[in-house]
Amino acid sequence: MTDDRSETTPAGEPIAATGRTVTGRTLVLATVGTIVLVTAVFGAVLGFLLPRHAELESVTVNGATVVVSPITGAVYGAVTIGCILMALVAVVMVASRAGNGNGG
Repeated sequence: MTDDRSETTPAGEPIAATGRTVTGRTLVLATVGTIVLVTAVFGAVLGFLLPRHAELESVTVNGATVVVSPITGAVYGAVTIGCILMALVAVVMVASRAGNGNGG
């Protein structure tokens, strides 16, 4: 009987008992996706509550007037946080490659 955990990949890394491994890139993307999803839900809740409790019907962003609703709150939150986090991930990837001497 062979223990799957004792086997290694060609790079010498151990294979999990299920045969699946989680890479750093997968973990980062899952974390970013989770944060964006939570932000979208929070934006939707705010989009639902603000018109009812603060009597805020519309907001002007960069010269464009947007009606406050759960959908616009969710989209605004997800796009804003998604862009910020993906820009940070891109900076880290470039810095990582430059630090390893690969340069690209």
